[in-house]
Amino acid sequence: MSSPAEVAAAAATAPRPLLVAVDVDGTLSFIVSHPADAVLVPGAGEALARVAALDGVTVAVVSGRPLHELRDQFGFRPDTRLIGSHGLEDSSITTAHLSPGEEARMDALRAELNAMAAGVPGAWVEDKPLSEVLHVRGASAAAGDALLAQAEARLRDQPGLSLVPGERGLEVAVRSASKGPAVERLRAQTSAATVVYVGDDMTDESVLVGLRPPDIGVKVGDLPSAAPYRLDGPADVVQMLEELAQLLSGVSR
Repeated sequence: MSSPAEVAAAAATAPRPLLVAVDVDGTLSFIVSHPADAVLVPGAGEALARVAALDGVTVAVVSGRPLHELRDQFGFRPDTRLIGSHGLEDSSITTAHLSPGEEARMDALRAELNAMAAGVPGAWVEDKPLSEVLHVRGASAAAGDALLAQAEARLRDQPGLSLVPGERGLEVAVRSASKGPAVERLRAQTSAATVVYVGDDMTDESVLVGLRPPDIGVKVGDLPSAAPYRLDGPADVVQMLEELAQLLSGVSR
């Protein structure tokens, strides 16, 4: 594992403008069985705000959650850019409404996933604005793995669907969804010379594998990753952000 101080020092000495982008679940909050129960770990919101207030730094939260949950459940401040639904929603852009064809695909997808989940105790389906998520964290390991494999096999070749595998879940969107292109759009929009990205899930790898020097990729936890840096958990992420804010407040570019 890397230390929070090590990651903060690398980010503080990187060229600016700086884009600091972080995931939420497993990164700024602990993983819980039901997403509605998650809260930011102590100090997370304050640490993000301190970094966001610095000149030459943009802070963004990049999550698979829909925007309304990021706003209402976690209370991120207005100066934090919010990217939801794996890049399909952006707090600075009005998201287009579903087309009639997308609405029909969502209805069919919702019915199919709920039918599959009904046969596995502990499995359930989360309804999002542009996607459905099959969760198996509450199911037994064997039954959950089998259900995820079944769902992926049935849906992966269906036209108009985008599959986003995650940790103990499968998200299926009616538009192409990936955090990687979303972060690249943010890089271009902010003219960032360096991207610092922090995430814990499989979905964050689409960002981490695309980073290039002098970018800084940070994996939270012990899942396989392309990131050169690792932090143990959300508390370390908060400490890293606090130390980064302190270092940057005394560094000029």
